[in-house]
Amino acid sequence: METRNYKKILKQVETLTNRTNIVKERSKKMSFVSLDLKWIHECTFCKCLHLNCTVREERKQCCSNGKMVRDENKEKFRLKPFSMEFLKVLLDNINHLKTNDIYYNNNFRMSYTGTFI
Repeated sequence: METRNYKKILKQVETLTNRTNIVKERSKKMSFVSLDLKWIHECTFCKCLHLNCTVREERKQCCSNGKMVRDENKEKFRLKPFSMEFLKVLLDNINHLKTNDIYYNNNFRMSYTGTFI
């Protein structure tokens, strides 16, 4: 009976060791991005700010390398100030916005540019 338990325990240890080795090998191939995020990259065309973790190809998407830059003379594309109600909603949910700012930045960055359709 003890031999059977001993073999079972050895098998479990071997399985766990194999899993641990697989995880170690995978972790050697992984790269980690710093969580020290800063808005340091500015688009030369539309002046959009990008985080230091964004790669060059992602930074080109804000205005398609200047192809979608709006004409400052066109009032149609000028940004309007926030209404007081909307500003209140933003301020009331500031903690949510802080933790999800990358998500919102990626989803709404195209709303800054104007195009003719």
